[in-house]
Amino acid sequence: MNSNKALDKIVLPNPFTELPQLSLSGMTSVTQALIAQSAVLSQGQTMMLHFFNDELELAYNASLNIDCSSPTLDRYRSLIHTRYNEAKSFDSLLDNLLN
Repeated sequence: MNSNKALDKIVLPNPFTELPQLSLSGMTSVTQALIAQSAVLSQGQTMMLHFFNDELELAYNASLNIDCSSPTLDRYRSLIHTRYNEAKSFDSLLDNLLN
């Protein structure tokens, strides 16, 4: 504050070169694991994200790669398959009516 240097001419160092939560001495492996876990979506979460965003075809494609270990996830997967098959049959019906 008592300096005569112009602040618009001096480049200050970036304080975010390393995130503060990653530099907790001795805690980096736990913190990094938690950050990685929260950053990566599981296949089931990806399927549900597409489903709730009304992206039925993407949800269906994501559901094909899921090994269901959760009964709730299995119910949503079957619901997605049912709705996708209904949409495909309705689309076929419209195509047949228009041709």
